[in-house]
Amino acid sequence: MKQKYTILFVSILAVLLFTMGVPAQPKDPGNSDTKEKQTSTSEDFEKEKWSRGTISVIGKKKTDLKRIPGSATVIEKEYLDQTRPVDSMEVLRRVPGASIRYQDTGLILNIGFRGVNNDLGRKVLVLEDGIFTSLNPYSAPEQYYTPNIDRMERIEIVKGSGAILFGPSTIGGVINFITKRPPKEPVLSVSAQGGSYGFFSSLISYGGTFGNTGIDISILRKQGDGFRDHQSFQIHELSFKSITDLNEKHAITTKFLTTAQDANITYLGLTTAQLWNHSSSNYAEQDNRKLQRYSGDIGHEWKITDHSKLVTKVYSAYTERNWSRQNYVRNTGANYNAVPDNVIKFYDTEPFVNRTGDTVYMLDAIGHRNRTYRFVGAESRYQLDYQFLGIKNQLDAGLRYHYETAEIKYLDGPSTPDAAIFGNGLGNPATGTVSSEYSLAKSGTLRDHEVNNTKSIAGFAQNSFKFYDQFSIIPGIRYETFTQSRTILREQAINPATNQPDPTSPSQEVDKGNRNVYHVVIPGLGLTYDIRKDLTWFAGAHKGFSPPRYQDALNNSGVINKIDPEYSYNYETGIRGDITNYLNAQVTYFDLNYINQIIITSSTSGNDSAYSAKNGGRTYSRGVETNVTFDPAKLFDASFKLPIDLIYTRAEAKMNQYSIDTSKVTANQSLLDFIVTQKDKNGNYVPYVSRDTATFAMGLIHPKGFYVRAEYQYFSGQYHDDANTRTAYWADSITDPLGKKVLQYLNITSDSSGETGVIPAYGIVNASLGYKDPVKRWSLFLTGKNLGDVRYISGRLPEGIQVGPFRQINVGVSFEL
Repeated sequence: MKQKYTILFVSILAVLLFTMGVPAQPKDPGNSDTKEKQTSTSEDFEKEKWSRGTISVIGKKKTDLKRIPGSATVIEKEYLDQTRPVDSMEVLRRVPGASIRYQDTGLILNIGFRGVNNDLGRKVLVLEDGIFTSLNPYSAPEQYYTPNIDRMERIEIVKGSGAILFGPSTIGGVINFITKRPPKEPVLSVSAQGGSYGFFSSLISYGGTFGNTGIDISILRKQGDGFRDHQSFQIHELSFKSITDLNEKHAITTKFLTTAQDANITYLGLTTAQLWNHSSSNYAEQDNRKLQRYSGDIGHEWKITDHSKLVTKVYSAYTERNWSRQNYVRNTGANYNAVPDNVIKFYDTEPFVNRTGDTVYMLDAIGHRNRTYRFVGAESRYQLDYQFLGIKNQLDAGLRYHYETAEIKYLDGPSTPDAAIFGNGLGNPATGTVSSEYSLAKSGTLRDHEVNNTKSIAGFAQNSFKFYDQFSIIPGIRYETFTQSRTILREQAINPATNQPDPTSPSQEVDKGNRNVYHVVIPGLGLTYDIRKDLTWFAGAHKGFSPPRYQDALNNSGVINKIDPEYSYNYETGIRGDITNYLNAQVTYFDLNYINQIIITSSTSGNDSAYSAKNGGRTYSRGVETNVTFDPAKLFDASFKLPIDLIYTRAEAKMNQYSIDTSKVTANQSLLDFIVTQKDKNGNYVPYVSRDTATFAMGLIHPKGFYVRAEYQYFSGQYHDDANTRTAYWADSITDPLGKKVLQYLNITSDSSGETGVIPAYGIVNASLGYKDPVKRWSLFLTGKNLGDVRYISGRLPEGIQVGPFRQINVGVSFEL
């Protein structure tokens, strides 16, 4: 086995050494086409020179899209300036194939593409300037930190075969946030916007080029009250970026970023009646998450020849995430007719009193989930344009070493006797009288403690063979080997009957753990054909890959679960480019097969660790993505622009698996007959994937600086679970004591807790207008999000109905000095 992977690395190295000496052959300098290309190359070099320090997934030049053997999307600065998004999901929800889910004020990125689970963005590789942004990329890929959209120059999204140049977690594609490069001339930039729900964001940056060094320093402050009660947040962020040209061939880049977040974020969602009566309510007053993140990278770019370069980066990040969440129970089971003794507050969501799950009891204890994540790595990427046997080639190859570690703690906040709580006027659970103010302990007793780490080595290579300047064959391969280890230092006693922690037992010191080694080979193949200069047909096939988390691969008993990484086999074909000078389009058919999804069969809210996990989930997603931009003003050579955008995705994302209960097979029934007649989830829709999503937008951009834009976004209904629990309609006329009919909201399940049921379809309208002075470099803008103030269900995870953002009106200004 080791010999096979050694041969793979040697082969990649041999390709690098061989191709370094075979530069592209210049054509006749007297040829007019060559002169045009040389001019273009000079312009491209200037763009490339000032984009140093950035690892691109696609690239800045228009021709870079031709190197991508699959679907790709670029969101440019012009769109960001005209829409002034308040978070990243607002932008990414318009990408074809995207599914997003809000569970707070946009601080957590829940996103997936083409039927892939969007929970915490685990299955999508998210980068900033080519560097990881997740907690631990291999074993804790959750996007609890999301790059702030205020600092971004553009966003690149790749879902096709080009994703194998990056990893891990590429089943759902790659998102790369690009920050602005240092400007050539010294400039002070200031932008600020504020509006509804106490929202305010300000970004101050100063940058310029001094001698051979360009720098950019920015300070971001962002805050708001949130759309629900007790959901305020504050963000402070400082970033520094520099590019030093040592000479014509060598440049040094640096980037450092520090972030501090203080946010009242909760897992507790709304009940059905809360959504109807008071959709902004939030009873988890004590829940708070503090996040600190420090990251940096130092890079060296070597222009070896006019046709090749080597980029090497050393990167590191430290994230501390401490999350306190108050304990609570619902009026289910033993608590249906009996109020728990340790209740501080409880909430009857009238008019549905005495319904199972409609009452929430907030308890006098709090759990502190304190976690620290670190990672460090080094990566070299080599790019070369060369000719071999008369065939033009473009090579991308590289190697990476990566190490990450995590320390996970759970602290139990102290419980207080009833008399100490309710005897001091805080409330009476028997009558429902409560105090508006109370607080719980900020620390507690250590209950769970573990340390995890991962070491990985990756090698990758992709080569484009271009024939007759039109047709390209682009094979590629990626190799990943990584070792995960988990050491459990302290935990609750394990109940042998259930093999799960016993909450009635005290915490105990343990020292157990294990390690697991994985080897993954990820191939890909792409084809492109230039139908015309700016119109390309593409097709691709590649293997998607996502590693298991620590808790999935190594269970709480320290036993290896023998969990394989998750894989998908992805196929697509389509066209993109300028059909005419006034019509640009990308149309893609995709077929994704997800063959061994990790299924978690039980979990705990105490430390969020899975006790039982297995491979076995099979899903497929097939459909069409379209992204069309039409500008009728170009028909009349008008000086202004009238862009009309239509973005539509149709995705059939379904389960493709059987569950066999052999205990139910009768003596006269064959196993084959049983499989056919007892299908379980085969044909069910994948949760949190809309079958139809669409964005229709119209705009007006005047050369004197005025612009206006309006868009309508539609998302069809989704299921919350893979059992596809259906809606129970309210056939009876239910009235409250005042005789007012309630809950005439279609498609809300009869489950009062709000945790189960469908997510109804919804549509929202956004608009923006502004003025940007083309000379003096200042602007004024006004934006409206969800102008109809549609109160919609964004999801039912983690614990109840999570609503999407309400209507928000913001006004802002920006200027440069």
